[in-house]
Amino acid sequence: MNIKHFSLEGIDGCGKSTQLRLLREEIEKCKFRVAALCSPSTSPLGEFIRENVRQLEPWVRTELFLLDIRCSIQQASGNGADILLWDRYVDSFYASNPEMTEEEAELITANLPKPTKTFFLDIEPRYVFSERAQVVDHHCDPKWMAMKATRYQALLTRYPERMVRIDARQEQGVITNQILQHILAACP
Repeated sequence: MNIKHFSLEGIDGCGKSTQLRLLREEIEKCKFRVAALCSPSTSPLGEFIRENVRQLEPWVRTELFLLDIRCSIQQASGNGADILLWDRYVDSFYASNPEMTEEEAELITANLPKPTKTFFLDIEPRYVFSERAQVVDHHCDPKWMAMKATRYQALLTRYPERMVRIDARQEQGVITNQILQHILAACP
């Protein structure tokens, strides 16, 4: 079986990390070997990126993210994973970088495996700041979050066959079940 990549995308506070944990548990119950990954990773390189992301030049930041992702893929595939489940993956390059065009993001990520499906956890930034403020990084800027939300909407339009919009204001279990059904359908 080829390794399948599935990604969770969306603005900060939309529930990606929660869904990553819940989905991993559910997918493992179905006897698949799952690697739950995040970008940046929890490796020393990923931690360096996380701590310095705002100080890095855009091209340096991009190259470090790519290296971190490649290392994560190599490690997970070496550990026998059937499914790689990402908290942020290729679509974040465009959504999070105001200086990058969709075409540039496509070129930058061309050598990475494309996700079988990407689940866009759609939620309005103002809802996150009012109802989920405790989970949002104190450095998050409402304007930047709004830009990310708009860019994810553009990606949803550009890749309708790959991207699935999920209403992130639904109950966690409902969201998990919706995503799980798509994953299981793609992994016979």
